[in-house]
Amino acid sequence: MDTTEYLATQVARLDRAAKTAKDRLGEAKEKLMAHMDEVDIKRIETPSGRAVLTLINGERLNIDWETLNETDPEIGSKVRVRKADLELFRAGVATGMISMELADSVSKVSPYRQVKVTRK
Repeated sequence: MDTTEYLATQVARLDRAAKTAKDRLGEAKEKLMAHMDEVDIKRIETPSGRAVLTLINGERLNIDWETLNETDPEIGSKVRVRKADLELFRAGVATGMISMELADSVSKVSPYRQVKVTRK
């Protein structure tokens, strides 16, 4: 086996291992989130003290940029400058800068859950 074949084999092997590890990590995080819900905790430190895991229940703002820019380019540029921050978007709707009708037609708030791992 020449060097190129060897390197290609190594990359393929490592790629497969990474995919397997990613799948297993996802499964482990799902199990941890379910257990944290059962025992009603939001944060836990590993026994070694080297990492802290935090359960995050948040919301993500999804904007249809194309429709927003076609409907109201001025508001589209203001929202884009603020990087579609959910709190600012809601404040814009609350103050009347963005109409409820426009907000409903171009945006959707979706919940998400994740486990954040902070290493010490």
